[in-house]
Amino acid sequence: MSGYEAIEKYKDKHRKLHASDVGANAPRECTNTPFIFIFGAVWVGMIIVCIVAAKNGDLSRLTSGTDYLGNVCGHGSPVGVTSDVKATWGNRKSLFFPVHWSLSTGFNIRDAIKFPMCMLSCEEPVVDGNALSTYASGKNPIGSGLTFNFHTKVRFGRCIPDFGSYNCNTTSNPDKCREDRNGVASDFARRLGLESTAMRSFAEVKSNWWVIVVSALLCVVIAFVWLFILRRLVKPVVVATLFLVLLALLCLGGAFYHRYTLAKDTPNSSSKDWYLAATIITWIAAFLYVCVGIYLWKDIMVACDIIEEA
Repeated sequence: MSGYEAIEKYKDKHRKLHASDVGANAPRECTNTPFIFIFGAVWVGMIIVCIVAAKNGDLSRLTSGTDYLGNVCGHGSPVGVTSDVKATWGNRKSLFFPVHWSLSTGFNIRDAIKFPMCMLSCEEPVVDGNALSTYASGKNPIGSGLTFNFHTKVRFGRCIPDFGSYNCNTTSNPDKCREDRNGVASDFARRLGLESTAMRSFAEVKSNWWVIVVSALLCVVIAFVWLFILRRLVKPVVVATLFLVLLALLCLGGAFYHRYTLAKDTPNSSSKDWYLAATIITWIAAFLYVCVGIYLWKDIMVACDIIEEA
């Protein structure tokens, strides 16, 4: 069938509406009805993912901080902390970053972000100098005898240091401390991911503008290449894509079945049922995909003829 014949056939199939057909009395019908099964399968998959995530996940990790030992502040049973800390763990919902200054290293931003600790409040380490040195039951990575003479701002359970309030007069070299204090806040925010999203995006665009220009030019070239493919090779590309999707579904089902056979031979394995269900669902999806493809095959070829003619 030529492109012209395909267009004429398409016109005959979808007759032109008259003025009396427009409005509430216009003829209407459902299109692509078989795809409702694919749409429903996607929704079922999304619901399954949500159920598994709610059952096995820990939503508190999204809203609460996590110390350097992997404990979520104020939730669960902590490991690696002293008995006194464990006794008050339910109230320890403030994640403190042990920022301090020394003449040799300046502000220890990297170590402070690497070794945060869950405190009763953001001011606890400032009031109690031993609050951090008595935190872990093992070796303390921060050290002892440190003073934290600065205020903090609470954001999402995190104690963000206010470096402008850092009292450099208590250090061995106040002038050097004040010099290091300039710009350290932005460095801390950048490392912690708290800097302004808009400003960070603008800075990235400014420093990588050439990437955007090159990408735009490549898009233009690829668009012309794609037009050539649609004009000359649309049918082979469409057919190959349809078969590749089917092959991917079959291979995915085979991979799930292989994992099922391995889990079936493992004693007390609870994952074999999940792999078996995934195998069945994937192969059913492949079967429905074949049925839909056969049902719509003529329409797909007509669409390809129209694209080639256009």
